[in-house]
Amino acid sequence: MTFDSVGRNDSKESNFDEDLIMNTKIFVFIFLINECGTIKPNVTIAAIFDLPYYDHFSRIFYKYISENVTNDVSLQGIAIDSRDNIDGTIRGICSLFEQHNIVAFIVIGSTETIHSVSLVTTPLNIPVLGYNTDKNVFMPKVSKTRYSIS
Repeated sequence: MTFDSVGRNDSKESNFDEDLIMNTKIFVFIFLINECGTIKPNVTIAAIFDLPYYDHFSRIFYKYISENVTNDVSLQGIAIDSRDNIDGTIRGICSLFEQHNIVAFIVIGSTETIHSVSLVTTPLNIPVLGYNTDKNVFMPKVSKTRYSIS
């Protein structure tokens, strides 16, 4: 895998799992630099996945957490499924706060799931990295003009 000057995957074939892991590493690294200081903190990152993606991405998430053990930070991870409704997702998130010191969330799921997590985390100033899996979400397209550089 090769990267351009900004750190993006420059190869023609892009693997979603590799891209997700790379973006997660960057997200965690930047967060830990900004938040941790000199004391060895006990940090928990929570991941919420919609049911169709839970088995696959929870394994990737736990593998990442176990491979990135450091002496400077006690990094822990907890993954839950979104329970396919807003009420269940919010209750699941709140139960995580009762048991863990959560400093960030990673969400892979529908717009509804991402908004449910943001509803709880925004007032608490907890960052959320979300990947929207909805196929009908409007994504603006950039059209080529005759002035564009190819």
